[in-house]
Amino acid sequence: MWLTAYKNFWRKTFKISGVASRAEYWWTFLINFIIAIVLQIPQNIRAFDYKQHPTARVGTGNPQLNHWLFAGGANSVIANGFAIIAGLFFIVTLIPKLTLAIRRSHDFN
Repeated sequence: MWLTAYKNFWRKTFKISGVASRAEYWWTFLINFIIAIVLQIPQNIRAFDYKQHPTARVGTGNPQLNHWLFAGGANSVIANGFAIIAGLFFIVTLIPKLTLAIRRSHDFN
């Protein structure tokens, strides 16, 4: 059921006529929410202050490697890559989310 709902989410990107069921709407919402959370994990690790918590078991266990991968600001390879992917995901799913909401609102009587 969830896979069909997510396929319909992409297939009906520009279709505002018709009706989206509650299941289709909420399965799509849940899948997009999970994807967004996964894409934000490196951002949360980057925001973690390793200098205040030097013994914390977050990241690789190597402070220099953690700094380079996650907390290096503009040089943070993984965190910046995930930030770009998260931004692209938001942009790409914006129109399908709007059309899904419009189709869902057609079911209101």
